[in-house]
Amino acid sequence: MDPDIEIGCSSNDSYCQHLGVMIYSLLKNCSCPERIKINLMDGSIKKENKDKLNSIIKRFGAKIKYLKPNLKKLEGLKECRHITLESYYRFDLIDNIKSNKVLYLDADMIILADIKTLWENKFNKNIIFAIKDPGGSNKKKEKLGITLNKNYFNAGVLLIDCKKWKKENISKKAIEYMKENPEKIEYADQDGLNAVLKDTWQELNPQWNLITRLVYYKYLPFLKVPNYENEDLKNIIKNPKIIHYASFIKPWFFIDPSPFKKVYWDYLKETPWKDYKQPDKTFSGFFKRVNYYLRVVIKKF
Repeated sequence: MDPDIEIGCSSNDSYCQHLGVMIYSLLKNCSCPERIKINLMDGSIKKENKDKLNSIIKRFGAKIKYLKPNLKKLEGLKECRHITLESYYRFDLIDNIKSNKVLYLDADMIILADIKTLWENKFNKNIIFAIKDPGGSNKKKEKLGITLNKNYFNAGVLLIDCKKWKKENISKKAIEYMKENPEKIEYADQDGLNAVLKDTWQELNPQWNLITRLVYYKYLPFLKVPNYENEDLKNIIKNPKIIHYASFIKPWFFIDPSPFKKVYWDYLKETPWKDYKQPDKTFSGFFKRVNYYLRVVIKKF
């Protein structure tokens, strides 16, 4: 009997719908959904949403395990714009999982390819597999102690060698770094992990984690994308294996100009959340969303 494909993720109740859509897409496009085991760090998800998640898991014959995070060790960590405390739950998950490896996935994704292919990557000396992030400017690298000839990775898709991770105390090192250097942290745990794992990660094909803001650069060819200067963006965007809505622009809002918005809605309609109504379609919701945009822009610039 083949071993489980261990998936790690985390969510609170308000994000559970998007996690559910991600899990549904993962299972639908997997050649062996019965091997999938979801290890979910539970940020107070309500029973109603758990029942919906469980119905998806049951439909495909997969498994799910709900885990409670140790919030004490995360005290004092910085939350960054749309990145909430749940993003840090991965540390507790990896430290306590019993399997030799885990594939950690953010909730704001659609999985379009067979995840078994990604799972079967073989580790060498690296602790993780990841893709390079288009936000990895030279300024950011210098701030985090990364040499300019190396790339900055995105933490939304991480295939992790749990034995090496634990042996090297990566969680402890990353948490300590973030607490000691809050002024350097812009993207929460992703920055902390880049500072600690800068020499021990191996690059995946960018199609396994298409950051949606890369689509904007396709139409602005005069702009040079950090880490992607020599990449064929057209091919990456044309054939994504995982779509990652990794910014404050999200496909589930009516006014947000999110690339691949229709893909999210096509999968949503096949889940128990199919009757979801966009909150910014109301008068008050529209202005609340516009106000959020303004606050993000003001804070950034």
